[in-house]
Amino acid sequence: MGLSMTDEKKAILHICRTGAKTQFYTLYVERIEPHPFGGRLHTCRYQQNLAFDLSDAMENAEKWIEERELRKHYTVEIQHHSEPRPIYATMSAFGADFKMNKRRTHWWANANEDFWTQWKKQKPEIKAAGYWVKRMEGTWLVFKRIDAGEMDFVNDKPPTKPTGIPTTPKPAQPRPSDPVPAPERPKPKNTSHFMPVRACCAWCDDEGNKSDMVLSPAQFGTPMLICRACFGDVGGAQ
Repeated sequence: MGLSMTDEKKAILHICRTGAKTQFYTLYVERIEPHPFGGRLHTCRYQQNLAFDLSDAMENAEKWIEERELRKHYTVEIQHHSEPRPIYATMSAFGADFKMNKRRTHWWANANEDFWTQWKKQKPEIKAAGYWVKRMEGTWLVFKRIDAGEMDFVNDKPPTKPTGIPTTPKPAQPRPSDPVPAPERPKPKNTSHFMPVRACCAWCDDEGNKSDMVLSPAQFGTPMLICRACFGDVGGAQ
Protein backbone atom coordinates (compact mmCIF):
# COMPACT_ATOMS: atom_id res chain seq x y z
CA MET A 1 0.00 0.00 0.00
CA GLY A 2 1.44 3.37 -0.98
CA LEU A 3 1.49 5.94 1.79
CA SER A 4 0.81 9.59 1.01
CA MET A 5 1.85 12.13 3.62
CA THR A 6 -0.62 14.09 5.72
CA ASP A 7 -0.23 16.81 8.34
CA GLU A 8 -3.60 16.26 10.05
CA LYS A 9 -4.97 13.52 12.24
CA LYS A 10 -7.84 11.86 10.43
CA ALA A 11 -10.32 9.22 11.60
CA ILE A 12 -12.55 7.37 9.13
CA LEU A 13 -15.42 5.40 10.62
CA HIS A 14 -16.40 2.53 8.33
CA ILE A 15 -19.93 1.23 8.94
CA CYS A 16 -19.94 -2.19 7.29
CA ARG A 17 -22.66 -4.69 6.58
CA THR A 18 -21.28 -7.92 8.08
CA GLY A 19 -22.20 -11.25 9.67
CA ALA A 20 -22.70 -14.76 8.35
CA LYS A 21 -25.82 -13.54 6.52
CA THR A 22 -24.78 -9.85 6.40
CA GLN A 23 -27.52 -9.18 8.93
CA PHE A 24 -25.91 -6.49 11.09
CA TYR A 25 -23.69 -3.41 10.92
CA THR A 26 -20.17 -3.35 12.31
CA LEU A 27 -17.81 -0.45 13.04
CA TYR A 28 -14.22 -0.35 11.77
CA VAL A 29 -12.10 2.69 12.64
CA GLU A 30 -9.28 3.86 10.39
CA ARG A 31 -6.77 6.37 11.77
CA ILE A 32 -4.16 8.38 9.88
CA GLU A 33 -1.81 10.19 12.23
CA PRO A 34 1.23 12.38 11.52
CA HIS A 35 4.44 10.62 12.43
CA PRO A 36 7.82 12.13 13.39
CA PHE A 37 10.49 12.61 10.74
CA GLY A 38 8.20 13.06 7.77
CA GLY A 39 6.01 9.99 8.19
CA ARG A 40 2.74 8.75 9.56
CA LEU A 41 1.05 5.87 11.33
CA HIS A 42 -1.86 4.38 9.36
CA THR A 43 -4.10 1.85 11.10
CA CYS A 44 -7.48 0.22 10.61
CA ARG A 45 -9.07 -2.05 13.17
CA TYR A 46 -12.37 -3.65 14.12
CA GLN A 47 -14.08 -1.70 16.90
CA GLN A 48 -17.51 -3.18 17.70
CA ASN A 49 -20.87 -4.30 16.36
CA LEU A 50 -23.41 -1.49 16.11
CA ALA A 51 -26.98 -2.59 15.28
CA PHE A 52 -29.16 -4.57 12.89
CA ASP A 53 -30.71 -1.45 11.38
CA LEU A 54 -28.65 1.17 9.50
CA SER A 55 -30.30 4.15 11.21
CA ASP A 56 -29.60 2.58 14.62
CA ALA A 57 -26.04 1.86 13.53
CA MET A 58 -25.50 5.51 12.54
CA GLU A 59 -26.89 6.67 15.89
CA ASN A 60 -24.63 4.30 17.84
CA ALA A 61 -21.61 5.37 15.78
CA GLU A 62 -22.30 9.03 16.64
CA LYS A 63 -22.54 8.10 20.32
CA TRP A 64 -19.20 6.33 20.04
CA ILE A 65 -17.68 9.51 18.56
CA GLU A 66 -19.16 11.77 21.23
CA GLU A 67 -18.15 9.55 24.15
CA ARG A 68 -14.51 9.69 23.03
CA GLU A 69 -14.63 13.35 21.94
CA LEU A 70 -13.09 12.15 18.71
CA ARG A 71 -13.77 15.36 16.79
CA LYS A 72 -11.55 17.28 19.22
CA HIS A 73 -8.54 15.24 18.13
CA TYR A 74 -9.33 14.06 14.57
CA THR A 75 -11.00 15.17 11.38
CA VAL A 76 -13.82 12.62 11.32
CA GLU A 77 -15.32 11.04 8.21
CA ILE A 78 -18.03 8.32 8.01
CA GLN A 79 -18.25 5.79 5.18
CA HIS A 80 -20.58 2.86 4.43
CA HIS A 81 -19.56 -0.50 2.99
CA SER A 82 -21.22 -3.79 2.10
CA GLU A 83 -18.37 -5.88 3.56
CA PRO A 84 -15.78 -5.74 6.38
CA ARG A 85 -12.62 -3.63 6.13
CA PRO A 86 -9.10 -5.11 6.12
CA ILE A 87 -7.25 -4.82 9.45
CA TYR A 88 -3.74 -3.40 9.24
CA ALA A 89 -1.11 -1.19 10.85
CA THR A 90 1.54 0.44 8.69
CA MET A 91 4.11 3.15 9.36
CA SER A 92 6.30 5.46 7.32
CA ALA A 93 9.24 7.73 8.19
CA PHE A 94 12.27 9.23 6.42
CA GLY A 95 10.47 8.69 3.10
CA ALA A 96 10.39 4.91 3.62
CA ASP A 97 7.57 2.45 4.29
CA PHE A 98 8.32 0.34 7.36
CA LYS A 99 7.31 -3.31 7.81
CA MET A 100 6.39 -5.09 11.01
CA ASN A 101 8.52 -8.11 11.89
CA LYS A 102 6.95 -11.55 12.32
CA ARG A 103 7.29 -11.46 16.11
CA ARG A 104 5.43 -8.11 16.19
CA THR A 105 8.16 -6.47 18.28
CA HIS A 106 9.48 -3.76 15.95
CA TRP A 107 9.22 -1.96 12.61
CA TRP A 108 12.06 -2.05 10.10
CA ALA A 109 13.08 -0.47 6.79
CA ASN A 110 16.21 -0.03 4.68
CA ALA A 111 18.23 2.99 5.68
CA ASN A 112 17.95 5.52 2.81
CA GLU A 113 19.56 8.88 2.11
CA ASP A 114 16.79 10.79 3.91
CA PHE A 115 17.43 8.77 7.04
CA TRP A 116 21.21 9.33 7.01
CA THR A 117 20.69 13.06 6.48
CA GLN A 118 18.37 13.29 9.48
CA TRP A 119 20.56 10.92 11.52
CA LYS A 120 23.54 13.25 11.20
CA LYS A 121 21.45 16.27 12.23
CA GLN A 122 19.15 14.80 14.92
CA LYS A 123 20.71 11.57 16.12
CA PRO A 124 19.74 12.03 19.83
CA GLU A 125 16.15 12.95 18.92
CA ILE A 126 15.80 9.99 16.57
CA LYS A 127 17.08 7.60 19.25
CA ALA A 128 14.73 9.12 21.82
CA ALA A 129 11.81 8.44 19.45
CA GLY A 130 12.63 4.72 19.60
CA TYR A 131 14.73 4.29 16.46
CA TRP A 132 18.09 2.58 16.07
CA VAL A 133 20.22 1.53 13.10
CA LYS A 134 22.07 -1.73 12.57
CA ARG A 135 24.13 -3.33 9.83
CA MET A 136 22.87 -6.82 8.94
CA GLU A 137 24.44 -9.00 6.24
CA GLY A 138 26.04 -5.97 4.63
CA THR A 139 22.84 -3.86 4.64
CA TRP A 140 22.02 -0.97 6.98
CA LEU A 141 18.53 -1.26 8.45
CA VAL A 142 16.51 1.18 10.53
CA PHE A 143 14.45 -0.26 13.39
CA LYS A 144 11.78 1.19 15.65
CA ARG A 145 10.12 -0.43 18.62
CA ILE A 146 6.39 -1.08 18.33
CA ASP A 147 4.34 0.94 20.80
CA ALA A 148 1.73 -0.75 23.00
CA GLY A 149 -1.15 0.81 21.08
CA GLU A 150 0.13 -0.60 17.81
CA MET A 151 0.18 -4.11 19.31
CA ASP A 152 -3.64 -4.05 19.52
CA PHE A 153 -3.75 -4.99 15.85
CA VAL A 154 -1.91 -8.30 16.16
CA ASN A 155 -4.94 -10.48 16.96
CA ASP A 156 -7.67 -8.00 16.05
CA LYS A 157 -10.40 -10.00 14.32
CA PRO A 158 -14.16 -9.36 14.27
CA PRO A 159 -16.34 -11.83 16.21
CA THR A 160 -18.49 -14.37 14.43
CA LYS A 161 -21.60 -13.34 16.36
CA PRO A 162 -23.07 -9.84 16.89
CA THR A 163 -22.58 -9.45 20.63
CA GLY A 164 -23.58 -6.32 22.46
CA ILE A 165 -26.07 -5.07 19.86
CA PRO A 166 -28.79 -3.10 21.69
CA THR A 167 -31.53 -3.64 19.10
CA THR A 168 -33.27 -6.77 17.82
CA PRO A 169 -33.76 -7.69 14.16
CA LYS A 170 -37.08 -6.72 12.66
CA PRO A 171 -39.32 -9.70 11.76
CA ALA A 172 -39.69 -10.39 8.06
CA GLN A 173 -43.02 -9.23 6.61
CA PRO A 174 -45.06 -11.94 4.77
CA ARG A 175 -45.29 -11.57 1.01
CA PRO A 176 -48.67 -11.86 -0.80
CA SER A 177 -47.46 -15.05 -2.50
CA ASP A 178 -46.53 -16.75 0.77
CA PRO A 179 -48.99 -19.49 1.88
CA VAL A 180 -51.05 -18.72 4.93
CA PRO A 181 -49.86 -20.99 7.74
CA ALA A 182 -52.48 -23.20 9.38
CA PRO A 183 -53.39 -22.25 12.94
CA GLU A 184 -51.42 -24.21 15.45
CA ARG A 185 -53.48 -26.73 17.37
CA PRO A 186 -53.30 -26.38 21.12
CA LYS A 187 -51.42 -29.18 22.79
CA PRO A 188 -53.53 -31.31 25.13
CA LYS A 189 -52.82 -30.73 28.74
CA ASN A 190 -51.15 -33.55 30.59
CA THR A 191 -53.82 -34.64 33.08
CA SER A 192 -52.23 -37.93 33.99
CA HIS A 193 -51.15 -38.43 37.59
CA PHE A 194 -49.56 -41.20 39.57
CA MET A 195 -52.02 -43.76 41.02
CA PRO A 196 -50.58 -45.79 43.89
CA VAL A 197 -50.85 -49.61 43.71
CA ARG A 198 -53.30 -51.05 46.27
CA ALA A 199 -52.94 -54.38 48.16
CA CYS A 200 -54.56 -56.28 51.04
CA CYS A 201 -52.75 -57.09 54.26
CA ALA A 202 -52.36 -60.88 54.63
CA TRP A 203 -52.84 -60.53 58.44
CA CYS A 204 -55.88 -58.24 58.83
CA ASP A 205 -57.23 -58.11 55.22
CA ASP A 206 -57.29 -54.29 55.35
CA GLU A 207 -56.58 -52.65 52.02
CA GLY A 208 -53.77 -50.09 51.72
CA ASN A 209 -51.02 -48.77 49.52
CA LYS A 210 -48.58 -51.48 48.53
CA SER A 211 -45.70 -49.10 49.21
CA ASP A 212 -46.75 -48.93 52.88
CA MET A 213 -46.53 -52.71 53.35
CA VAL A 214 -43.65 -55.05 54.21
CA LEU A 215 -42.93 -58.76 53.74
CA SER A 216 -43.92 -61.19 56.44
CA PRO A 217 -41.24 -62.90 58.58
CA ALA A 218 -39.49 -66.08 57.35
CA GLN A 219 -41.45 -68.45 59.67
CA PHE A 220 -44.54 -67.87 57.55
CA GLY A 221 -42.94 -69.80 54.65
CA THR A 222 -44.12 -68.04 51.52
CA PRO A 223 -43.54 -64.28 51.93
CA MET A 224 -46.73 -62.22 52.20
CA LEU A 225 -47.41 -58.51 52.28
CA ILE A 226 -48.40 -57.23 55.71
CA CYS A 227 -49.32 -53.69 56.67
CA ARG A 228 -46.98 -51.86 59.01
CA ALA A 229 -49.64 -51.71 61.71
CA CYS A 230 -49.69 -55.55 61.89
CA PHE A 231 -45.97 -56.09 61.52
CA GLY A 232 -45.35 -56.03 65.27
CA ASP A 233 -47.85 -58.80 65.90
CA VAL A 234 -46.60 -60.90 63.00
CA GLY A 235 -43.00 -60.36 63.90
CA GLY A 236 -43.67 -61.62 67.46
CA ALA A 237 -45.49 -64.76 66.35
CA GLN A 238 -43.70 -68.11 67.02
